[in-house]
Amino acid sequence: MRLAKVGLIVSLVTASVRSSQPACAEVIPEDIVAMIKSSSDVDAYRVNALAKLANLLVKVGLKEDEVKQVLNDAITDGIRPKRISKVLTASLLISRLRKQSFAESAASVRQAAMRGSQGIIDLDATFSFLTSHERQQILALQAAGKEQEAEWYAWDLTLPGLEKRSQQRMIRTMTGAAP
Repeated sequence: MRLAKVGLIVSLVTASVRSSQPACAEVIPEDIVAMIKSSSDVDAYRVNALAKLANLLVKVGLKEDEVKQVLNDAITDGIRPKRISKVLTASLLISRLRKQSFAESAASVRQAAMRGSQGIIDLDATFSFLTSHERQQILALQAAGKEQEAEWYAWDLTLPGLEKRSQQRMIRTMTGAAP
């Protein structure tokens, strides 16, 4: 049943992408809205916000089918609703850094997201987006048994760190400096 609801949410979001109009209760049949709201495991997934995010990803050049699949995978894997936008944004940044497909990058970021703060530490080992001080703070929170705080803190640092790495790469590319 959960997979059917996930598929429904993804369908609503991608229908909105195709129409370039945000999904809203006025264009979604009431029984579908009721089913989404009644679901204990997907009720926090806001269709409007996901549609807006999917639209942005398509506008920056990603293929609609790829965005739909990545979004479906994130929801199916149990990525928390409040974390999905960060996971997808990090995936986009990493795909640009690595020059690989969005779907491939999303798979690595989803895996990291499912492993909590340690997943971010491991992702940082590949991309070096955390400072030494930031990494030590995350590790200290982990050691103190404050995994949830460590995870939130790690994610708060991930996007700014990846954006900085992307900018550094762009500058190196423009100036012809070695990576």
